Order: sequence, then structure tokens, then C-alpha cells
Amino acid sequence: MLIDELIPGIIPRRRNEVICGILTGKNDQMILSFCYFQKREVKEIAAKLGIVPSTYFRNNVLKRLVDEGYLLSFKEGKSVTYIANKRKVHV
Repeated sequence: MLIDELIPGIIPRRRNEVICGILTGKNDQMILSFCYFQKREVKEIAAKLGIVPSTYFRNNVLKRLVDEGYLLSFKEGKSVTYIANKRKVHV
């Protein structure tokens, strides 16, 4: 079992206040916990969720988390990797 599978839940934080219910997607917490300790590619994240790495997934799920500041994205060669923003997300 991977260590990132042991994370019980992610609590978003904004200006040192815990904000409950800010994550609206049904897989947001799983994505953030999976990407908490290391950078992950879209295909890895999608495989973890049991879905295909579609354009919809990239544009409507991952992009929203990046735009809200919960995920950081990095262009590495032809692929993009994602990691949780530890300034806004904590275990």
C-alpha cells in the first residue's frame, strides 16, 4: 500500500482558516491526496480514479483545481505533472 493511500482526508485552508465544503468535485479530495507527496501525470491520476484521461477531465477537473490554487502544474517535456499546493492543502 502506498503512503498516499493512507491519508484520511484533505482539508483546504485559506488565510489560516479551515474552509469546509470548498471542494465541489466528488474526486477532489482523492486527487489532492494522491498528488500530495509527489508529482503525478494526468494518466496516473485518471488511473487512480478509474477513469480515462480525457480532455474533459483535464479542462474541467484538474484545471479547476489549478485555477483555485489547490494543485500546482508543471510542464515537463510533452507532459504536465501535478502536485498539491501544500500552502493551501494540509493533511
